[in-house]
Amino acid sequence: MTILLNGDRHDLAAPLTVLALLRSLDVDPRMVAVELNRAVVRRDRYADTTVDDGAEVEIVAFVGGGAPRALASQSRVRWLAGQRRFRLLAGRRPLR
Repeated sequence: MTILLNGDRHDLAAPLTVLALLRSLDVDPRMVAVELNRAVVRRDRYADTTVDDGAEVEIVAFVGGGAPRALASQSRVRWLAGQRRFRLLAGRRPLR
């Protein structure tokens, strides 16, 4: 079976749970967010959510740290993740 994983074709022997997929990729499930067919999967549902043939999976890792002051001050800083374009938000206050 084939899935689309972060925009690339990825072959699997059989359907897996999200948790099994992360383990097969050697990804710590505590450190990522997973989107399955354009819906975010809650972490407590990883073990019982199945990734079937043709599924679109996006795995996004969290990275600590910050941006240099010059970079953080630029409002047009953008990056591409999968098929989506994001704007960099940097600061010291927590998001609400």
